[in-house]
Parts: sequence; C-alpha cells; structure tokens
Amino acid sequence: MSKHIVLGIEPVDFADENGERIQGAKVHYLQDEPETFGQAKGYLPLNLFMKGDHVSKFTQVPGVYDMDFGQRRDRQGKPIMMLRDVKFLNGYDLSIGGANHGKAV
Repeated sequence: MSKHIVLGIEPVDFADENGERIQGAKVHYLQDEPETFGQAKGYLPLNLFMKGDHVSKFTQVPGVYDMDFGQRRDRQGKPIMMLRDVKFLNGYDLSIGGANHGKAV
C-alpha cells in the first residue's frame, strides 16, 4: 500500500451503452512524489474509478489514505489500474491561510 492525499470523491451511478448499471466512485488524489515527466512540474492530480460501493471507505476528504493498487485487463487485453483497497490514516487541511494549512489533522 502507498500513501496518497485524497482530494475528493465523486459518486457515479449511470447506465452504460448496453443498459448495464455502473455504480462506483471517481477518486481524485495526489501521488506521493512530484511529476517528473517531460516539462510538467509539481503535484498533478490523478483520478481513477472504483467500481462498487466504496464511497463509505473514504470517511474524510481531503485526507491521507493508504491505497492498494492492482491491475486488470480490459476487453482488448490492455492493463487498467484499479484500486483494490483503501485505509484512512488521517485528515488533511487544504484551506488557504488556515492554522493547519498543508498539514495532517
């Protein structure tokens, strides 16, 4: 598992093109190291989709979470990253000018 700051959670519930119901959550988070690819700089937000009822695992956002990633294959055999498990560690203050700005709370 690796630690990440989860910025937000976006519940998803819709029907795909085949009429199949898709439920889950889009997880917006920061990786633990700054971006080093090309000319990018800093911490660029990432997002992924968690299928199923996992929103309840994110008890406080923003927050620091231990996240366990895995891979599965899509219909064409290409790898898709997936979040297998998540564990809340502590809250994180992103408010500008707050007493705890940029600190775990």
